[in-house]
Amino acid sequence: PDRWYPELVGRVACVNAPSLFAAVYRVVHPWLSDELRARIEVHAPATSAAAVEAFAPRASRPAVYGGSCERLPDDVAEHT
Repeated sequence: PDRWYPELVGRVACVNAPSLFAAVYRVVHPWLSDELRARIEVHAPATSAAAVEAFAPRASRPAVYGGSCERLPDDVAEHT
């Protein structure tokens, strides 16, 4: 797939993934390249909170998503 689609995504974290999604991913992932598999993470609801914390610390998440960030930094806000 990387031949036809350039690497646009550095990391994908599927959080609160239902068990059916995880089962389908387990079937499909052997056909993915090693590089692509390394960028995809699938987390069940039990491990999702820890995965989100590792991916985006509270200080960088808006309060609505359980973080403590009340506003975007100026350099980010000017590009939104």
